[in-house]
Amino acid sequence: RAGGGGKRRAVRRHDAGRLWKPHHEPLSRPRLHRRRALSRRAVLSLRHAVPPAGVPRCAEGPGLRLMGWDAVVVGRGTGIIRNFLPGPMDVIGPFGKGFTIAENKRVLIAGGGVGNAPLYFLARVLTSKGCSVKYMYGHRSRDHMFLTSMFMEACREFIAVTDDGSFGTRGFAGDAAAEENPLDFDVLYTCGPQVMMKKAALAFAGKTPVEVS
Repeated sequence: RAGGGGKRRAVRRHDAGRLWKPHHEPLSRPRLHRRRALSRRAVLSLRHAVPPAGVPRCAEGPGLRLMGWDAVVVGRGTGIIRNFLPGPMDVIGPFGKGFTIAENKRVLIAGGGVGNAPLYFLARVLTSKGCSVKYMYGHRSRDHMFLTSMFMEACREFIAVTDDGSFGTRGFAGDAAAEENPLDFDVLYTCGPQVMMKKAALAFAGKTPVEVS
């Protein structure tokens, strides 16, 4: 479900690269403490009239899809989210414009840090559309990486690079992407730190279409 303007509606679209956010109304301090106790039971759940391709329906009811939830703790808000327990949750979205979905193309995807998160679903969708997907997965270290086995299954070729060399090759996803021959690909998708995306995009500019998130 999505909450907004005091209304709730069924979510009927799930586009790769579009964002969803937990939603609650502004709270006074007394109400905030009460809501905090209630919100700890939530894991993100979205209702779909038609679930995305390759995503099984949830056993709890037709069209109800449960999503995995994780959060990097960088402050008070993400600390609360990280402690959510399973249960229903209202979300608002999708926001922004999703990636253009190519079909039967040679694709390079470069993800850095938490920017890898939306690219997993993109890789799956592109593969289902007949694309040959090569994925550059960059992160700080092995301990910070997530869903690596799922990424490997979602693409033809998977290359991991870490800042400290604890997993895969030592280096950065932007540098690894820039070393590829742009003419070997029909499109580049990238999401992550700005410096990483800029390096990858500049290497492909004028030679291969680039989509940056």
